[in-house]
Amino acid sequence: MNKSNFKLSMIKRIIKLVTAVLLSYPLGMLFNEIYPHVWSTFFGALLGIIIGLFLIPYLSEAVLLDLLSYRLWWLRVTKKKTFLLDSSAILDGRIVEMVKTGLIYSPIFISSITMDELDRLNKASDIYSRRVKRGLESIDRLKTLHKNHVHILGFQKPPPSIREHILDIAKKMGGTILTLDTWITENARKKKIDVVNIHEVSIAFRIQILPKELFEVTLSKAGKEPKQAVGYTEDGMMIIIEEGKPYIGKRILAECSSVLQSTSGKIIFGQYIRTLSNDA
Repeated sequence: MNKSNFKLSMIKRIIKLVTAVLLSYPLGMLFNEIYPHVWSTFFGALLGIIIGLFLIPYLSEAVLLDLLSYRLWWLRVTKKKTFLLDSSAILDGRIVEMVKTGLIYSPIFISSITMDELDRLNKASDIYSRRVKRGLESIDRLKTLHKNHVHILGFQKPPPSIREHILDIAKKMGGTILTLDTWITENARKKKIDVVNIHEVSIAFRIQILPKELFEVTLSKAGKEPKQAVGYTEDGMMIIIEEGKPYIGKRILAECSSVLQSTSGKIIFGQYIRTLSNDA
């Protein structure tokens, strides 16, 4: 449970306890007036405690759930453009750059279930802990960049499936899911729910190099084959230059000979043309 949800839970418990105490005395007196007996007072006080601890909180949670459902329904009816972040998008962090560049300008929503998921991941391992810390910093930056447009949707009970929960919220609010999760992406599209996969966006905006096209690259290391050298584009795409090993550490002009689509992205194969400089 994250800190904000923990504080909210403690406040709710205190309110329930105070309500129970406040109801126990007048109900005890009321039952004593109806039937003057010590057991009547006790029964009235016990009933007040039960109402304060269980019935009122149950009714209030039901009302809050109805209000949340109405809020999601209203967003859909008014066709207000909204975005819903899942944990993968938060952990990735590139959503901040998307907001800074103006690609994302509409209100952003995050489920409290997602925040709880991040809290569990934070406790899972040191690797996840670092990623979660970066993710929470991204949320803080979003709140600064996107003032009054980042909202947490509060849910009381954890759903059977967090992924299904994300799909359900997006459908109810008519929002667009921002994710890197392949399962969410595929199933959202099957259910005709708007979804943007950030990884797909990053691939779409990579530098495009086509066969026979000339390009510049700095060769940084040797390739797997004896005479190959490897370099990278500014956005991280790998370039393999045949006969390029003598030019490692130099910036060269090359011609694209072929493009290979691998599971990790595109790989460009090229032929050395000439050296542009002696410095990396």
